[in-house]
Amino acid sequence: MKIRKLLDTGGKSAGNTKLRKTNNNTDDYLYTWLGSQMSSYVTAYRAAGLSLAPSDWACPASKAADCQRDCLVHAGRGKMGNVKTARERKRDWLKDDPDAFLSQLRDELHKFAKLCKSTNTLPVVRLNVISDIVWERREIPQEFPDIFFYDYTKLSGRLGKTPDNYSLMFSWSGAPAYQPSVKRAIKTDLPMTVVFDMEFPEFFLGRSVFNGDNNDLMNLTRNGDVIALKAKGDARGSNKPFIVNESNFQRSQQLMAA
Repeated sequence: MKIRKLLDTGGKSAGNTKLRKTNNNTDDYLYTWLGSQMSSYVTAYRAAGLSLAPSDWACPASKAADCQRDCLVHAGRGKMGNVKTARERKRDWLKDDPDAFLSQLRDELHKFAKLCKSTNTLPVVRLNVISDIVWERREIPQEFPDIFFYDYTKLSGRLGKTPDNYSLMFSWSGAPAYQPSVKRAIKTDLPMTVVFDMEFPEFFLGRSVFNGDNNDLMNLTRNGDVIALKAKGDARGSNKPFIVNESNFQRSQQLMAA
């Protein structure tokens, strides 16, 4: 299998809505957190992403979190047949021929880093736009110390164990089987994302709630906070436990005390 391009490097014209928002908010957020990460030549950042279709092996904690059926993969362009097929082909290529996949990914990351350097921008990459691959085990972030990587994850065992240039936010679910992971994540004080199908509350799980729908990089600055994300696609109107709504809000709050 050969795929022409793995990464979405479109910057302010990125195909993924969240990547596009992150790139378009550069002026507001550039120095809030990334300032300390930048060398003297950098005047902006550019975010790219890799979208692999989720599956049991690409999202190992999805069964425990009970987030498979109403996964956010169905939001936005994810409903389009050609987009769905492209994401599945990329995922299957990684599974079936990881050496060839990773060789092309490395090549694209080198080219992206070179492009960013030529334009005085910091390369920022989200490798799990809708998957949960443990990229540090494949040595990808370690091979590119000049690229800043970030992701959301449901694998609490990864938290605090990634390279210095790879930051993670934990993704919450109220599924009973998933609560040991939530409790481990709470202890790390890292940002915790929660999907709400209701007006964002002021507090959740004893943490202040921050609107996380505008800029992924700003979300990374909110240690100790809940990052609130609006339910999108099939997640709207769902009663799955990874979504907080008016009917389960109190019950979700009480999970931590159980």
